Amino acid sequence: MPVPVLLIVIGTRSEALAGAALLGQFRSADPYSLPFEPRVATTGQEDTELLQALDAAGIVPATELSVKRPHLADANLDACLVDQVERLVRHHDAAAVLAIGCSATAWAAAVVAYFKQVPLIHLGAGVFAPGDLRPFPEWYHRWDLARLAGLHLCPDEICARAVQNAVGAEAPQGAATAQTAVVGEGADEMLARSLAAARSDPEAELTLKGLRSDAPRVLAYVRRREHHADGLRPLCRALDAVSARHPDHDFVAVHSLQSHICDAMAALIPRRGNLRDISPLPHPVFVRELMRARLVMTDSAGVAREALLLGRPLVLIGDYSRTESLDALAASGDCAIAAMAIAAMEEDALRTAVSMILSRPAPGPAPTALNPPRAGHRAAQAILEWWKQAEACTTNR
Repeated sequence: MPVPVLLIVIGTRSEALAGAALLGQFRSADPYSLPFEPRVATTGQEDTELLQALDAAGIVPATELSVKRPHLADANLDACLVDQVERLVRHHDAAAVLAIGCSATAWAAAVVAYFKQVPLIHLGAGVFAPGDLRPFPEWYHRWDLARLAGLHLCPDEICARAVQNAVGAEAPQGAATAQTAVVGEGADEMLARSLAAARSDPEAELTLKGLRSDAPRVLAYVRRREHHADGLRPLCRALDAVSARHPDHDFVAVHSLQSHICDAMAALIPRRGNLRDISPLPHPVFVRELMRARLVMTDSAGVAREALLLGRPLVLIGDYSRTESLDALAASGDCAIAAMAIAAMEEDALRTAVSMILSRPAPGPAPTALNPPRAGHRAAQAILEWWKQAEACTTNR
């Protein structure tokens, strides 16, 4: 009798980093002890960033697709992903699907699982923006994932409560009986792993050649769809102004290779000796740059979390980049800074936030090791328990 397949669908860098700890648990387990065969399939929603994360995490996909196209419109991307993920589910004859995070790939996996009547497991469930914020396009992705999943694996209690609030009377049949487990943040384990592997030689990474080894560094990382194309102009102008005001600092803008961001950064970043834009870095190298950063600017909640855990001063770009969990972390004693600064994607707001932080004393050294909760182990145990219960229900019918 063939072993049922648990299909893990990954499309982005953040999904690979968040799923690394769980997949590591599956790899280390005796395959005969698992009631299913875990298989990873990648959609290629991101390319270089995804491949770097897969390599750092030691993830080898069973199937690799490439849906990314230059200037692919958002609606076309979602439609393409639904079509390709449906092919993946059919090809692997998946008994269940696991989606990670709230990207277009995760949303497509949820939609396909619903229409194919295949159970859905959601890792990283309940990561909602606070209040009435509606980040694009995660807002509708998160609601659909919350309503369609049969097992919600949440990073913390805040996310678990958000899932319960999202699953209401309009949920599909069976969603009301979905299970929720608080397992911790899997990406924290990957951060600890990359922290241990971070290389100390900046010359080993060609894109960092020419940076002054003794200069304080401001690291900017942008990726959100709200900031595509001309939306990056305020950030580039702000970086131009503050880099001119602080010639003793090096300003490094690490950008996604999405064409709408890559092309815009190349055109808008001014040519200045202490300001440059570079392509994505391998995760251990990126973590090393976070450790040495005087200040981190980002529109990514994942990178913001890494910066906070490493005690780096943080400017979060855009209110819509916030999550309830990130707000709680910034206000807790789990990070070495009092709080993060939030600045709108406006030149004056960004320039003011950066100047204010650079006027303060530099932060102390980043921690050289982290001891995060065993999120991968907890997630694996929750999945195994859920799977056994699902098998028992099927047997009793």
